[in-house]
Amino acid sequence: PFAVWTAPPPPPPPDLDKPTIELYLNEPDCESTGTNEVTCKLLQTVVSEMYSDPGFKASDKQEGIYDACAWSGRDKSRPCVDVKGWPAGFNEFGDGQVDLTVERIDKPWTITYDVSDRSTATTGGNAASRQTRLVYVLPDCDVDPVCPDTQLKICKSLSSETKTVCETCDASGNTICLDPGLAEEKADTRPPKITTAFDIKMPLGEDGDGQFAGVYAADALGNVQALSYVEQGVEFKDPGATATVTITSEDAKTGVKETETIDITDEIVTYTEGETDTEILKAGSTFYIRYKIATGDTTSLIATRIVIVINPCATMVDSNLGLTLVGSKALPKFTNSEGALVDEILCRDEDEYKATGEEVFYSDAACSDGANFPNREKNYGCGMRMAAPAEEEVVKINVAPELVLLGKPVVEIIQGQIWKPCSDTAGPTDVCDKGIDGALSYDLDQAEADGGVRSPISNSLIMVCKDDPTDPDRDPDARLNPGAKWDALKTGAQTDMARVCGFDTNTPGAFKVSYSFTDPKGLEGRLTRDVIVAPDCSLTLNPNNNLPEKQCESKVLNEETGIEEVVCSKKGWCEFDKVVEEDDLPDTPPVITMKLVPGVIDKTVNVRQYQSYDACKPGQVPTEEVFGDGLCDPGFDAYDNKQYYDLGVIKTTLRNLTSEVLACPPKECETRASCDDHKFTTKGLKGCLDTSVQGPIRIAFTARDDSGQITTAYRSIQVVDPCPPSYAYCPGVGDRGCQPEDVCKNAEALAAIAGAAEVADTTPPSFERFIPNGPVFLVYDDDRISDGRTPFKVCGDAAAIAAARAQKTAGQTTPTEYPCALAITDDKDDAELYLTAAGSRAQQFRRQRDDKGSKTLHQLDLIGAGRAAPGQYHYEYVAWDSSDNEATHPLVINVGLRSANLSIPITIASATYNGANYVSNLKTEQAGFMTAALPTWQIFFGAQDIDVVNVQTSGANTIFQLNTTFYQLWNPADPTTFDNTRNWNTSDAWAPEPAAAAAAAASGRRRLMNDASPSPSPLAKKPRRVSNRGRGRNLLQAYGTASSSATPVDEAQIKRDQIEARITQLSTDVDAANTKLINVIKPLMDNAGGNAGAFVTRLTTLWSNQLAVATNAQTQLAGTALTILQKLDATVTYQQQVLEAATQAEILLKKQNDELRYVLSRSGVEGDGLGAQCEYRSKLGAAEIAFNATKFSLWIPHPP
Repeated sequence: PFAVWTAPPPPPPPDLDKPTIELYLNEPDCESTGTNEVTCKLLQTVVSEMYSDPGFKASDKQEGIYDACAWSGRDKSRPCVDVKGWPAGFNEFGDGQVDLTVERIDKPWTITYDVSDRSTATTGGNAASRQTRLVYVLPDCDVDPVCPDTQLKICKSLSSETKTVCETCDASGNTICLDPGLAEEKADTRPPKITTAFDIKMPLGEDGDGQFAGVYAADALGNVQALSYVEQGVEFKDPGATATVTITSEDAKTGVKETETIDITDEIVTYTEGETDTEILKAGSTFYIRYKIATGDTTSLIATRIVIVINPCATMVDSNLGLTLVGSKALPKFTNSEGALVDEILCRDEDEYKATGEEVFYSDAACSDGANFPNREKNYGCGMRMAAPAEEEVVKINVAPELVLLGKPVVEIIQGQIWKPCSDTAGPTDVCDKGIDGALSYDLDQAEADGGVRSPISNSLIMVCKDDPTDPDRDPDARLNPGAKWDALKTGAQTDMARVCGFDTNTPGAFKVSYSFTDPKGLEGRLTRDVIVAPDCSLTLNPNNNLPEKQCESKVLNEETGIEEVVCSKKGWCEFDKVVEEDDLPDTPPVITMKLVPGVIDKTVNVRQYQSYDACKPGQVPTEEVFGDGLCDPGFDAYDNKQYYDLGVIKTTLRNLTSEVLACPPKECETRASCDDHKFTTKGLKGCLDTSVQGPIRIAFTARDDSGQITTAYRSIQVVDPCPPSYAYCPGVGDRGCQPEDVCKNAEALAAIAGAAEVADTTPPSFERFIPNGPVFLVYDDDRISDGRTPFKVCGDAAAIAAARAQKTAGQTTPTEYPCALAITDDKDDAELYLTAAGSRAQQFRRQRDDKGSKTLHQLDLIGAGRAAPGQYHYEYVAWDSSDNEATHPLVINVGLRSANLSIPITIASATYNGANYVSNLKTEQAGFMTAALPTWQIFFGAQDIDVVNVQTSGANTIFQLNTTFYQLWNPADPTTFDNTRNWNTSDAWAPEPAAAAAAAASGRRRLMNDASPSPSPLAKKPRRVSNRGRGRNLLQAYGTASSSATPVDEAQIKRDQIEARITQLSTDVDAANTKLINVIKPLMDNAGGNAGAFVTRLTTLWSNQLAVATNAQTQLAGTALTILQKLDATVTYQQQVLEAATQAEILLKKQNDELRYVLSRSGVEGDGLGAQCEYRSKLGAAEIAFNATKFSLWIPHPP
């Protein structure tokens, strides 16, 4: 016979379909504003609250659903949706977030969504059309009729968790923030808050007829999905879904909620997505069944059932879901021709394939025969194994044994009672297993062997709890239980049937005991008895009355075993027992009763300004004293009435919640499991009120019961005048803030007398140096701070100080390994004032370079970055305390240019060269020659920097060269920068040398590096002492030099770094001067009675103009380096003049403030007094005091 050739099917068409992305709207927050655009308008909040991405749906016809790239649980092997632009990052589910406290009015957050599939038809795959979500965060403020076109903002300083205050407009249309004060309490006319919750439930269905119930699983957004399975060729029968809506009405004032649940299953709209014909789908394919209900005019809720097509010829195991699905035609796996262990497949219909070219799979088709035909090309033998013919009905001669139980099919025992076979003497009421009824149990097959008489089956032939290997419900991976013979259990040492059957009678539940008998021809008779182990309810006490719980009359169905189990009551209540028919017991909210002290703590408590008000200490009783010192909050009583059933009787218990009450808790405490930090017993009233401002305050106290109901009560506080009549408030005078009025009038004189008695602070700040004393040696172009260390900065926080101190204690000798250089402390100032990270007076220390009289020519950090030219650099750390005591600390840094010297080839007998100490002795000798040869501005670290290189063997000799590394402190490419008269190894090299020092340098005595320390400390590499003999020589004493090399110096980069450093320093100085000037002027203007806001506005305009001039000057720095430096010098000079002028203005303003306060307090503003001359009315109608422009102001023009 000849083989018939069949043409292969045509290749599939190229995938040119783009994926699609659909953005969810989450109405009414968002709406579609374009083809690929959605706009969301959210309300701004006062308390921090995160808004999460409403989500999207992205899918591809070929590849299915795509997840967000930000979700950690996605399949990393598949494409994902790249979401960008969310300002607060992503949560654990991959949803983008935005903080609703940050307003976004004119320019929204722009969020983009992109994804491409894995199609090879186009480069990079088919890209979906980008989708964009625009997110606005708008203040929840009404329009003011005075300025209807102005978007008013939230006044954050006046708003709180319970109150939102918005801007208002004055008569001129300018926005201002005004405290609305305490509003009169009005009747609560707010409608109840109605919320609806929709829910869809999807039953899994049942196993059978090629369909499997499956499991529930959550998608990337946490939505529950039903996973159902169906075999190829089997039509899927949809179990359907049910839907409900729960409507909750909450009273706006009391918070009481009423709930109603309505069945809306008939409103479900069901539709499918994807191909659903299982006869053309391959194993592993999926399609979706959607159940949709409308939740609003334009919103809906959708539940999804994912139907997965499986191979009926295989066993599918999903360990993640805990599933094992055995196909109706399941066969063992086989090893194919490629060595892989694979499943048999369901064979396609060849007639259909030849006729249409489509693969069709019928449920009655045969499986492949891969065990005999393991080649993939031959479709694993499909067509070789014929489908099993329909079984003809055969009259079975052999029938299964017939077994009948003796006793009840369902028995009940008490927890802990042993279940064992009955003895021969057991009575009818004894609780034991009677086995089978030997009189009614028989086997016909046995009867044939015995001549036509039925053979009885007794307990002696019965196996107890022997597993049935053909049981489809058993775990195929579990070990088969061999069971035990009835007689062995009855008469043996082990009589507990529970041990044999795999259950424990000490554990309540429902279990099965099986009885089986197999006849000689292999047929088995089997039946089971249900054993219910009832719990011993007396072992559990009712917490409400301390009495034992009872056994409930109603049993509860165990869905896993299908047996009804006995349960105990809970707190005396049996949920499923039929009791007196009543409405559900009301769950009332907690009760808080504020404690009052008549005449002292009334409905409203008067607290004096600046007076502390906190919880009373144990045993303390609030008292009304002249100055308010005896006031404290007595607290409250809080409880919750809880009703419960006790043996069918409704009883009430009172639970004390006083210790659980929270004082002014944040909003998030409403949803958190606990907020112990905000309990009144823990924090008192800290953070609940500010008595520095007069006016009303309400302190909220909340209590929550077990069901989550929250009750809020308030303590009303009125902050009144700080002192009683005839007293004035003048803190700092006497032992209290309130003093007689005449005493306060003389407060300044008293303060002067008290100040004169104080001991003056003359002790400057002190420095704790961590890096080793002595000059620091750095190699040019060697970056030592790229890893985040700042070894030359002042420590920025306590952690950095601790780390540096630990390194110093451990003996660290390399300066660049330290996180920071030193810490600054003062005997009177707070240490935090001298930390760069948190100091409020960080300007009290600075780093500077003292290089031939100039300062701030080079940033100190650039030295550590390897960007400073070779040379020696001197710096000072300067710090001032609150009394202007100044302290300085020096730092000297030598920057060396790495250079190398290669000697001429050296020939030596190999026997000598290979001697034990020849090479080390040679290095030591040459190190001495090198030390003597190098001048003072070249640093050499000894034999450790000499390497033997280019070693060769020639006959009996060895030829090699010596490569010596040393460092130069000046640039050999520009020798004019080197001052040969300096001694480069001292900390005062830039200062004029005394005659004795100059003579010592001329004589060749080289001093070790030192910076104000009594003796040099260890360096990372301590340089050798060398003389000045042979200054300028770089040759080895004995063998001469073949070549020398040095790292080139990038002079242009150094210039650019210097310019950048000067610009940065200039900007910092200008900002500091601006801040300092405003901080001085604003309080002076306030005290003088003027309009500080107008003055600051004019001052800001002036500085903006000045900075614009400086910016224009800096823009011209694009020319040559020389031109840049010249223009920058001019700018620095101008800014220095501005800073000096600011200092003068500060002195004059202080003087004018004193004069104005003195004169105005005596002459007033009436008549011809000085006040009348200085007063004028602005456009806003406010009075301002004008400064004399010629006498007091350097920049500001005279007001109109």
